Amino acid sequence: MAGWDEKYELLIAYKDKFGHTRVPQRKELEGFEGLGRWVSRQREAFRHIARHEKHLAEAHALGLDTPQGQAEMKKAERSKKLQLAPDRIERLNELGFEWELARDKSSMFNLWRD
Repeated sequence: MAGWDEKYELLIAYKDKFGHTRVPQRKELEGFEGLGRWVSRQREAFRHIARHEKHLAEAHALGLDTPQGQAEMKKAERSKKLQLAPDRIERLNELGFEWELARDKSSMFNLWRD
């Protein structure tokens, strides 16, 4: 299993070849095996930052001493463990990483034409 830095280097090579970081997830490209899944996991980990903040706010609003507040705090703790580290976010940003992709099928079709 390749480490984060190895996959990051592979993403750099992908961007050099294709000019973007929108790696297909369902089609393996020779030389870039597993990269689509890795990129997807980076986006998911990034989304956990917002989830963590949401659960923390809800826990405090409900009261930390209430069962509902404690449940939200547990969700916040789970989200925190799954977050992407700030230094990795910075490295991906410097590469021009796209955190959100269009869900429009015509936009996705154009990715295959690049």
